[in-house]
Amino acid sequence: MNINYNSINSIKNVLKNKNIAPRKIWGQNYLINENIRAKIIDALDIKKNEKIWEIGPGLGAMTATLLNKANFLTAFEIDPKYSEILNEKFGQLKNFKLIEGDFLKTYKQEKKSINKIVSNLPYNIASKVISTLIEDEILIHMVFTVQKELADRMIAREGNKNYSSFTILVQSHFNVIKIMDIDKKNFYPIPKVKSTTIKLIPCKENIKNFQIFNKLIRTVFTSRRKKLKNTIINFIKNENILKKDFLKNFLDKRPEEISVKEFITIANKLTTYH
Repeated sequence: MNINYNSINSIKNVLKNKNIAPRKIWGQNYLINENIRAKIIDALDIKKNEKIWEIGPGLGAMTATLLNKANFLTAFEIDPKYSEILNEKFGQLKNFKLIEGDFLKTYKQEKKSINKIVSNLPYNIASKVISTLIEDEILIHMVFTVQKELADRMIAREGNKNYSSFTILVQSHFNVIKIMDIDKKNFYPIPKVKSTTIKLIPCKENIKNFQIFNKLIRTVFTSRRKKLKNTIINFIKNENILKKDFLKNFLDKRPEEISVKEFITIANKLTTYH
């Protein structure tokens, strides 16, 4: 099957022949600009011996290039009709494996064979996918195209309106690098939201207890405009901890004013008291 991934008409013909309609719930918008696809793959910096995951390959616009660059590609596709097309195009290749079904329910079976991840993530599940990978300690080089609003949260600094618990979760595990914004006209169908490609490079932050750290940032950001002394009380077990020196400098700050490294320091100190 030949598909011109840069031609809306070619894509429409394939979809018509296979009786497929793009589904918003699965974020099925096709990136029809080959230069942008190339930049996304370049940001992954694939080495010949590396094993790559592609989440949601769709019709396979990036898949062929990934297969040429990587030692092995595992593709995760939730839509059975797209899986049929992918198997038809790439199923005979020895360095290709297709996992059918929801990525969040299937990825663990492939967890040991992975060097890097790439995806144009469906906007409605992007934060869930990234959070799950972090919580499961899959901390590797990743390149994601996500809704611009989410990317802005991922690259925000303290004091910025986009700074959130998700910001801290991501930046405590990765250096986040913005690759580019992508105009809506480069997709078919044209999405309602803007897109941004970001690169995640693992960083080495010393978080002693991830559960405590994660619970802390989620708790205090439920009321991001309140001072820490009024929100951390919902997290700590003993009010006497508020008198500890390591907390004094932060109690009159709002969560949005505290840096990622400072939250790590606070969480590590609180680990002693849990």
